[in-house]
Amino acid sequence: MRRRHEFFATKMREILRPAPKDPSRLFGQLERELIYYRDQKKCGECGAAVRWDDAEFHHVTEHSKGGFTTIENGAPMHKDCHPKGDAAVKAFAEKWHRRRTEIEELDTLLAPKN
Repeated sequence: MRRRHEFFATKMREILRPAPKDPSRLFGQLERELIYYRDQKKCGECGAAVRWDDAEFHHVTEHSKGGFTTIENGAPMHKDCHPKGDAAVKAFAEKWHRRRTEIEELDTLLAPKN
């Protein structure tokens, strides 16, 4: 019975290829600083200036839903702007991805031609 279970578990891992959850839940000091300056010290939700000592850092794709604690997945925000609830988090993520795509397209247009 044990051999059958081991065989089944091995085959399922090969098929499903599960990704381990990011063990780091919080952004480190350097990650927070890079996110803060990348976003020009502005809140990811309202766009207003956010002071360093008032900034919180939000996972755009929630950590609980598999989002990694990476610079690309972080956004600075005011404490009051931090999205709460599934609908608010989803709406913010959609807005965030749309804005990042626009920035990347603009960077491509402004890049020097060789």
